[in-house]
Amino acid sequence: ETSHRPAESAHRNPKPRSLEEHVAKASASLLGAPGNPKLKWCTNDSAADYQNLQQEEFFNHFHNNHVLTTKAGLAASLSQYSIATGADVDRFFPRCYDLAQRGEREDFVLDFRRSAALKVALLHVHLDTQQSSSAGAMGYTCNLDLLRAAELTLQRWCWDLDAGHLDEEGMQDIPTLAEDTWDALVLYSDLTQAQLCAEPGNDNLVRHVRRRHHRIGGGSLEGDARTREWVATADEARQRSSDIRAWPEFQGHTWGKMSEESRSALSTLLGCLEKFFSQWTLQGGWVGRNVWIMKPGTNSKGSGIECMNSLPELL
Repeated sequence: ETSHRPAESAHRNPKPRSLEEHVAKASASLLGAPGNPKLKWCTNDSAADYQNLQQEEFFNHFHNNHVLTTKAGLAASLSQYSIATGADVDRFFPRCYDLAQRGEREDFVLDFRRSAALKVALLHVHLDTQQSSSAGAMGYTCNLDLLRAAELTLQRWCWDLDAGHLDEEGMQDIPTLAEDTWDALVLYSDLTQAQLCAEPGNDNLVRHVRRRHHRIGGGSLEGDARTREWVATADEARQRSSDIRAWPEFQGHTWGKMSEESRSALSTLLGCLEKFFSQWTLQGGWVGRNVWIMKPGTNSKGSGIECMNSLPELL
């Protein structure tokens, strides 16, 4: 005769459908065992906690869990994985930086500046196309100096993303941008269509004040320059002219129409960047700059989260 006992036994003790279910059942079994279970709450764990476990003692965390369960730990793990395997982490995980690390802080400032340059280029293409087709933006005149700075920034970005490009090729043609230029470029990226097109009613549409320790473009302010910058720009922000050409960051700049050659070069760069940059779709196009989610690296349950989109605040 065929016995049905195994089926009955399997029915009484079904195989867990997930790791969470297994852990829950194991915990219930251990806590329900004879004796008086004792639970000890710890605010942190260390290697010794796992090494000194006695028989029938268990921990509700796995060893070195922080490399995955904290934001700073996960970012570091993904960075190490990328270096070890050559994997493009940006294809499946949003860009992430630990600002407590100097190297990553500098990488973040560069990322922010490049994103600002991209927004400047995309908004220019949008307004220029509208103007050329007489569909709008008739008052638009671009800042040629800052569009050139954006073009140089995007060129270097494309080269960095292109695995087939050698660093020596063309590097002598890319000048280093001054901090004043970065300030102007980042500020320019924050301008609205109404301001760029000199449309009526744009007087109250901008300006964040620079903070004490950092410039608009992310550069540091040292010593007495911090106080002077804070006082000057706080007063300046209240008195910004509706004519953006009169703003001090844009003094001496050339305004006008891009040449066909420059327009073609910029279009080529944008196509190249769209091809190589795996997070192109996260940039928001010409509509606006990225908003960055700031969170203390070891906090949990969503505590301490803030959303920001200017370098002085972020740094």
